[in-house]
Amino acid sequence: MSFPTQLHARARLAAERSGLALSTWLAQAAEHELQSTARAADGLAAIAELETEHGAITPSVADRAWVSTVLASTAAEQRLAG
Repeated sequence: MSFPTQLHARARLAAERSGLALSTWLAQAAEHELQSTARAADGLAAIAELETEHGAITPSVADRAWVSTVLASTAAEQRLAG
């Protein structure tokens, strides 16, 4: 297995900070990603099933405004932390 040099260095540093061997850290990272991907796929399948049974989910104006507020707040927090 090979990685770009900078990615390898960052992963090695993260593993060291976690007190893990690089191979263990990479295995845990891969497992986490696989679980996240599976959860996302399960969620999308559930939404598709719901829409098949009840029709398309259409967000209200209030829903869209709430999402815009949350995204703007998150972007502002990331800029401050950056």
